[in-house]
Amino acid sequence: MIYLAALQDVPGEVIEAARIDGANSWQTFWRVVWPQLRPVTSFVAVYQTLQAVQLFDLVYATTRGGPLDATQTIVYHLWKVAFQNLQFGYGSAIAYGLFFLTLVTTVIVTVAQRHAGRSTP
Repeated sequence: MIYLAALQDVPGEVIEAARIDGANSWQTFWRVVWPQLRPVTSFVAVYQTLQAVQLFDLVYATTRGGPLDATQTIVYHLWKVAFQNLQFGYGSAIAYGLFFLTLVTTVIVTVAQRHAGRSTP
């Protein structure tokens, strides 16, 4: 849905200008449409990474970490340490680590996105 909305936001005049200049469909996509989708791709990358890292409810409801902790995520591990083992300090340390992991991921993708935006001709 996010990409569909972004594709609908690409100006038709720009695509038409590329066609008039002699670009085929492939060139139009890579040189005109794809650069317009870079911010959306950046957002989706950050959002999906954070969703994958912070998965808790599905793991808790279905497998509780799975056989031999095969499906245990960091958030489920945090919950298990803090609320089952009552090691609140260690749980807080894990939470801070998760916070910094998400912060670093967001900053890296944002900086890469801004750098890619500047290098576009």
